[in-house]
This record gives sequence, structure tokens and C-alpha cells, in this order.
Amino acid sequence: MEDMVIPMSLGNMEDIGQDSNILPEIYEREERIVVDYSNLPDKYKHLLVSDEIRREGDLLERRVNELSHTLQHIKAPNMRAVEKFDLAGEKLQGTNTEFEKARAKTKKAQQAFERVKKERFDLFMSCFEHFLNKIDGIYNSLARNNSAQAVLCPENPVESYLDGIDYNCVAPNKRFQPMSSLSGEKRPSRHWHCYSPFTV
Repeated sequence: MEDMVIPMSLGNMEDIGQDSNILPEIYEREERIVVDYSNLPDKYKHLLVSDEIRREGDLLERRVNELSHTLQHIKAPNMRAVEKFDLAGEKLQGTNTEFEKARAKTKKAQQAFERVKKERFDLFMSCFEHFLNKIDGIYNSLARNNSAQAVLCPENPVESYLDGIDYNCVAPNKRFQPMSSLSGEKRPSRHWHCYSPFTV
């Protein structure tokens, strides 16, 4: 209560505290003091009955004492907890740094993998298309008939270099039939099952 600051519109508390035995001077100084009630809640501004004023004053004093008691029993902050928190933050930062490095390496490896995958696919398709363009003419020559057809088809359309290649042909004046529907003696001449030299 001793350190309480009372807001003033005019004057200050020192005017009251000055020692003087002359009453007129004391009254004059007190008249110069104007307390600022602008921050006071409205319910206190309208208190007129002395009993009400005393009751509210007692309640406020009790509340102040409770708060003072609470402040006295608040423990000082644990500085070691702050140190541990800072240490955990440093570890987290280090973990994030390592994670970013690992993610960058993974991305680089993925890009390298995709580059090699595309290179293998391009090389395979270059070879495959060469055979595809030649095989039909070769089969026509063997069959001595331009109506004969030969077809190459990768077993794996996505990564063709990983699996085999089906070879099917259509004999002159015959309809196309897959290998599974042909008789045993017809299969060797009409179906070759090749494996890609790019398979690893």
C-alpha cells in the first residue's frame, strides 16, 4: 500500500506530505490536488452511502491481500528449464539441417535415377524401332508374299527393357492369331519370344 501511486489531474502526493504547522498553508496545498478518477470503474464512482463505500473498500483490500499472498508464493522461474529448452531448440535445428541435407541427396539420387531410366528407355526404343521397321520386310521375303505381316510387341509397355518381346506374324490369307491359340508345329515359325539385351 505504501508504494501505491494515486493518479492526479492536478498536484501530487508530495503536497500532502510536506510538514507544516500552519493550517491555511495545508488547506491551500490540498485544494491544489485533484484526483484523476477517469480509470475508476463506474460502480465505484456512484457510491454515496458510507456503508457501501466501506464494504467495497473492505472487498478491495481483501482482494489486494489475496493477490499479495499469491505473489509471495510464486516460485522463481526455473532457469535450467530455459537452458534445456534452448538446448532442445539447438538439437531441433541440427535435426532439421540434417533432414534438409538428406532430402537434397534423395532428390539428387531420384533425378539421377530418372535420367538413367530415360536413357535406357531411349536406347531400347531406338533399337526396338529399328527391328520393328525391318522385321515386316524380312518376313515378307521369307513368306514370298507382301500380304504377310510381322509384329513385335514389348511385354512391358512402360519399362520395355525389363521384360521380353513378343514376335507374332500373320501368314498370307490367314487371320491374326495369338501364340496361345496356335498348334505346336506352327509356333516355331510364327512366334519368337525374345528377351531384350537391355534387361538387367
